[in-house]
Amino acid sequence: MPQNLNDLLKSDPQAQRFFESLPKYAQEAVRRHTEEITTTDGLRLFTETFMQDDSYQGA
Repeated sequence: MPQNLNDLLKSDPQAQRFFESLPKYAQEAVRRHTEEITTTDGLRLFTETFMQDDSYQGA
């Protein structure tokens, strides 16, 4: 099992494609939580929550 986001992106092509499809501001937010995101489901959940949150300073 991956230990962090970097391990996940190296070992899971689906997670890598999903991450690369995100807007830059969302990628930056994900990178700030590198140690906490270790699964593709966790990556998707974090991203969905972040992008639905009214407080993000996106696009």
